[in-house]
Amino acid sequence: MLALTKCGMRDAEMKTLTWAQINFEKRYLAVGRSKTEAGEGRTIPLNSVLHEALSAYSKWYTERVGEMRSEWYVFPFGKPRPHDPARPVTTLKAAWQNLREKAKVTGAGTTTGTCS
Repeated sequence: MLALTKCGMRDAEMKTLTWAQINFEKRYLAVGRSKTEAGEGRTIPLNSVLHEALSAYSKWYTERVGEMRSEWYVFPFGKPRPHDPARPVTTLKAAWQNLREKAKVTGAGTTTGTCS
């Protein structure tokens, strides 16, 4: 959903997102390390769709991992299923391909990219 909502986050910013960067109450996320100095620390508002998706995902995450520590990655490392929240996912390719298959999308645009 981060990539689909045109939130303005780069691939690496999404992959290294931690729970500490998301403020569900105030409905925003803060970008951590960024490709550019100006991009670091910027905040991105969570619209209702993204807020709902991240809230639902946080419940799945808690069931899968057991808890949400602020320093843990939102998208943890592990194949075939995420299992190491102390390490970030290395690629979003599998998630993107699964989404495309479920949506029955074929053709161009088969690789991951930024969410812009």
